[in-house]
Amino acid sequence: MAIEDIMQNLEGLLESNKMRSWIKEWKKEPFREKYLLVAEKAHQRLKQKIDEWKQDESKLTAELFDEELLAPVKLEVSGKKELISAWEYCKNKDISVEQIKSGLKDETIKIKSGNPAWKDVMYTFSSRVAESKESGLADSPESEKDDLARRIFSILSKDGESVKEKQQEIKILLGSSKAKYEMAISRLTSILHILKPQKYIHLDQYVARALGKLWGEHIGEDERLVEQLVNLDTLSKYYEKLNEFFLHLQEKFGFQNLCDVYWFLQWIDEKSLGKEELGLKNYFQSKGFQFRDEQIFAFYNALKTKGFVILAGLSGTGKTKIAQLFAELIVDDKEKQICFLSVRPDWRDSTSLIGYYNPITVKYQSTPLLELILNAEKEYKENEKKKPYFLILDEMNLAHVEYYFADFLSVLESGREDNGFTREKIKLHSAGVVKDEKGAEIPENIALPPNIYVIGTVNIDETTYMFSPKVLDRAFTIEFRDVDLKIYPTDTTAQGGSWENLKEVISNDLVNDGKFYAHNKEYIKNVVNELGGFKDELSELNNVLLPYDLGFGYRVVDEIALFLKNAKNQKEFLPELKENVYKDLAVLMKVLPKFHGPKGKVEAPLIKVLLRCFGMDELSRKAKSWEDISHLFKEIKQKQVAESQEAKTEGAESPRDVLTEWDIFQNKFKYPLTAKKVLEMLARLYETGFTSFM
Repeated sequence: MAIEDIMQNLEGLLESNKMRSWIKEWKKEPFREKYLLVAEKAHQRLKQKIDEWKQDESKLTAELFDEELLAPVKLEVSGKKELISAWEYCKNKDISVEQIKSGLKDETIKIKSGNPAWKDVMYTFSSRVAESKESGLADSPESEKDDLARRIFSILSKDGESVKEKQQEIKILLGSSKAKYEMAISRLTSILHILKPQKYIHLDQYVARALGKLWGEHIGEDERLVEQLVNLDTLSKYYEKLNEFFLHLQEKFGFQNLCDVYWFLQWIDEKSLGKEELGLKNYFQSKGFQFRDEQIFAFYNALKTKGFVILAGLSGTGKTKIAQLFAELIVDDKEKQICFLSVRPDWRDSTSLIGYYNPITVKYQSTPLLELILNAEKEYKENEKKKPYFLILDEMNLAHVEYYFADFLSVLESGREDNGFTREKIKLHSAGVVKDEKGAEIPENIALPPNIYVIGTVNIDETTYMFSPKVLDRAFTIEFRDVDLKIYPTDTTAQGGSWENLKEVISNDLVNDGKFYAHNKEYIKNVVNELGGFKDELSELNNVLLPYDLGFGYRVVDEIALFLKNAKNQKEFLPELKENVYKDLAVLMKVLPKFHGPKGKVEAPLIKVLLRCFGMDELSRKAKSWEDISHLFKEIKQKQVAESQEAKTEGAESPRDVLTEWDIFQNKFKYPLTAKKVLEMLARLYETGFTSFM
């Protein structure tokens, strides 16, 4: 069936049973809250900023290019990352602020929306159209690209012209380049949606797929048609007619504006694709495992940052499964790319991991891990399309980690050469040319390539050895302690498709153009400089801890900076967290693991960290015990009692009391995740006289 025929039957969609059932479900909790409340908060925040800019125009340029501001705006606008991409584009100096200002002075550029904030953003959109590599203008002179950007912008900002007229002008301007034209259409509908959400909707792949699903439900599936609908160029031809349908949809079902309609269509798209596009959380749920957003977010970004992650906590909370399921999702060959080892209590050295030379047989006794390393090395050196390899060490603390994993710890911390390999090598033997029992030649020593990821699991009970702070300091440690039985068992109805789309997206991101997690000093230096004010926070925290021999070195700062860099570039397949949350995660995973000892050693520094989680710098310099700060929690509790007669009236006499009523206190902290862990450590300290991170 041709699109022209379907356009004549749009009205029938509004009366279809599927449409009515989806509208009914959409308006229920939690779907509508999930989308509309976030959008409303972002809108309010943006409006407040615009009012500030109107009062002080000097703030306009500086605050417009603030990633923290633009991140929530993208949700209100279209659910895509166009605004954030525009910010990154300017920050990378492909287009400078000076160029933008200069362009805005051009008389041909006129904005009549009354919104000064969108001037720079809209010009940036236009510049990105001109700059696009696909447009064939990437190597053109700067003056030519700037001129084209201004001309596109001039067309987009005209009043009194229909979308179709603007499209035609842009098409004439861009000539025969389909890539340039499609990009311009996407930008055009996005900008119209931003400026006039009561009249225009943004056309993107989500809307196209949702429409394809709706039409398929109403008149029968047509794969060719859906392919056409995903093509923005095709969709743009029917934009005016589609907007009539969307406005009718808004009126009939009580949506506030076309922003609401857009979110509804994106929700339909999520429901219609077997949940593949929803990301890692849905993937784990489909396998029967429920993990908190912070755990999934921290696990992936830590793995991408360091390549060595330790999952610690209660037995039976899914530590091993999250490692296995993630690795199995990514790899092509499980037997070749994944090495799963259950640690044995009798491991005393590295021979159980990497084997040994047997002088009697004159052969090298190889191991599955050594084979994994050699395969990964060969893959990294020879193949253009590089693949990740995974070592999963289950129950790492059944033996002394410092004994059997010492060689790996030293090599992993030796740094990386320009080619990505570790500077130091693991010594295998000194017998010259040696082969293993399968006839494979075993080198005398081996450096580790950056495509090997190490994931260890740790159960905390009386049958295991404690991890030393030295080991924890060399990894990202993520805890699995909180168990929510209200959501158990996990809903596995979202088993959907093969997850191939998710696999491809994550694989490309993890491989990182063949670099994986290996970065040169210049890149790390730039990333550290991007910490901004948070670098000052880390410096102050370090100064507080140094007198107690609990300060952290440059390597920890580098890893925190890299983690935040990865976290800020939030991927669509990960749960979305606020910047404050991943700063919180970074401190939790990289600063607290060093705390280990009796009351006299760690009580005062733990109290100081807790106060900094409150944001109380002055008090943190003086307080050294729970008695010095317990009044803070009592005041919070008394205020809660005054506001709610249902609240308990007992005071917070100890860290354990605060943890028992954590819902009352958690919102008072700037960094609640770190604060909760500190309280857990303090509670153990006061109860047993000793505490540690695990």
